[in-house]
Amino acid sequence: MTIAVLDKDGNPVTINTIDDLITVIGTGASPAANTVQARLESLKGFVDGLEGLATTLNTQTDTLETLIASTNTLLTTQNGYLDTVETLLGAATPAGTNNIGDVDVLTLSGQTLAFGTGASSTNVPRVVIASDSQTAQVGNSTSGVASSASALNIPVVSYLYGYNGTTYDQLLVDVTTKGLKSAGDVAHDAADAGAPQKVGGKATAALSGETVVAAGDRTQFYGELDGAQITRNGCSLGDLIDGTASNTDGTSTAVIAAAGAGIKQYLTRVSLSNTHASTSVMVALKSGTTTKWRVNVPPGGRELAFDPPLKPNAANEAWNFDPDAAVTTIECSMNGFKSKV
Repeated sequence: MTIAVLDKDGNPVTINTIDDLITVIGTGASPAANTVQARLESLKGFVDGLEGLATTLNTQTDTLETLIASTNTLLTTQNGYLDTVETLLGAATPAGTNNIGDVDVLTLSGQTLAFGTGASSTNVPRVVIASDSQTAQVGNSTSGVASSASALNIPVVSYLYGYNGTTYDQLLVDVTTKGLKSAGDVAHDAADAGAPQKVGGKATAALSGETVVAAGDRTQFYGELDGAQITRNGCSLGDLIDGTASNTDGTSTAVIAAAGAGIKQYLTRVSLSNTHASTSVMVALKSGTTTKWRVNVPPGGRELAFDPPLKPNAANEAWNFDPDAAVTTIECSMNGFKSKV
């Protein structure tokens, strides 16, 4: 509140503060106790103290407001993190759904795992961690080789990898047959590489006693009881061809019919019989109409053996024999095999 008074000289003075009032009244260096001047001086000290407290309070209030603003910023950031975590976990997943409970990692199929140089006996799975190479050994016997696949719960078909010093190569294991599934490392029709791999066969006393497999099935090789491999000359029995025919008028005559599109027929043996008592005749062997071989056939006849076989002119052609003249009688028998090559 503003007050207007007159000083000792009669001049008007506006009183706004206690300092203004003390200035008008005058207190001197040390006002006497219990005087108006002394009480005004004491009141001035209280007012100055209150003003100082008010300034300090304002400063602290500003600081508190700054802290509150910073806290709000941190809470906003924290809420963002929590939203991200809820998104990753699935906000709709009930509490406890992702809890898989206690997991025993020290036993396998009811057997306690042995680490390093631990127990080594039947049905004790061992885990060996080596520092000298990137390998691992798993087994349930003293030799480290699984003696019971089911005891280790190994899948029926599993994959193992062997480290060759640079890369890992996959091995296919068939536990049902207790063996590795061997596969070549060079594909069909690829350039040959690497060392040969030996294969074995099955010994048999007679092929006629073996069970015939279906076409398209896998089959095994057979050998004699002394290990000699059993082979056939040039073809399978299913590809053998043969035929007979006779001629008396000197014209081309079919002996073996065409085998069908894409099929070629090779001759390995031809028998020509001439029943005339004195006349020889030149005979042509023809693939279709193309002469592939000519031979003079005297009375009695001639035998021809082809090694390598006599190849045809083209696929899907019949084999014919064609005497140069009419002779009674020319007999012809042919033997060979068919192929797509």
